[in-house]
Amino acid sequence: MLAWSYPIDKTSVLERIERSWASLDEATAGLSDERMRASGPDGWTVKDHLAHMAGWNLSLAALLERRHRQAALALEGFSTTDWDGQNEVMLRRHRALVPDEVRALLLGSRVMVLSALGGLSDADLMRPYMEYQPHDLRTSPPTSDDPVVRWIIGSIEDHVEEPVEGSHQQCFRPRFSRLLGHPDSMGGGVPMHVQTSGRPLGGPGVGVSGRLPRR
Repeated sequence: MLAWSYPIDKTSVLERIERSWASLDEATAGLSDERMRASGPDGWTVKDHLAHMAGWNLSLAALLERRHRQAALALEGFSTTDWDGQNEVMLRRHRALVPDEVRALLLGSRVMVLSALGGLSDADLMRPYMEYQPHDLRTSPPTSDDPVVRWIIGSIEDHVEEPVEGSHQQCFRPRFSRLLGHPDSMGGGVPMHVQTSGRPLGGPGVGVSGRLPRR
């Protein structure tokens, strides 16, 4: 597994989260309801992506509060690594929501993440995932033995950004680039040395192909 940097204090964690959320907000600012409902190549709309992020924010909040992550999303019965199955259920669940409802869901989920983080100390962030979810054994990176801070940063940043394929540098761009028709969707991106996350290609959640799973 490639080395992957993550902060070890809560102040830095919050800064990383706020930067990712600001990047997402900038990418979606001022979108009309029509644009929010427009489908991308994979059939997902901007509204679907935002609702998806909100759902996994709720899962993250449950993790940090030591609640069962599957139960928090009413996804009991699914394997914790069955991302496709869980995402399909959440997609069907949120598809009927109007854009303003999705925006409210996303905002509320962020408040819950920040509230959960508020109850943790710097030392808590370095405790292993298994202490927060003892029933959920993870053997693929990140594993149950990895500090929970790695899951926090990975969950937030991997949902907001995606790697630029074919780039000569390790670059990331907003996950909505193609869907919104941003200029960097034509193959550009932000070089890692100026990208805020500092996360190298191959970090948590990155598959062999370099694509990030929706989780």
